[in-house]
Amino acid sequence: MDTNNLKRHLTDFSSIYITQAIFTGCFYGIRAIFILYATLQFSLDEAEAISLFATFMILCYGTSLIGGYIADKGWGVKNTIMLGGVFSGLGLSLILFPL
Repeated sequence: MDTNNLKRHLTDFSSIYITQAIFTGCFYGIRAIFILYATLQFSLDEAEAISLFATFMILCYGTSLIGGYIADKGWGVKNTIMLGGVFSGLGLSLILFPL
């Protein structure tokens, strides 16, 4: 087994592994409190909060597909991951620290 090739593989994908771990933690953390947050912060009833939550879920998966397309067509994986991380961080900051 060629260990140099394995080490190169691990370092090339380290940004993807870290980003995915952060995204997964944030996604499931926000998912757990999203309905409560929407009802208290935006004064929505439960049905509206669930509808907003469903839209949030669709956008989470949809933007991942768009990011993959952008990465494949020109920006590259690393730049697209960095940009996605910035957008994710901004979005979570707006939810955690409302204006």
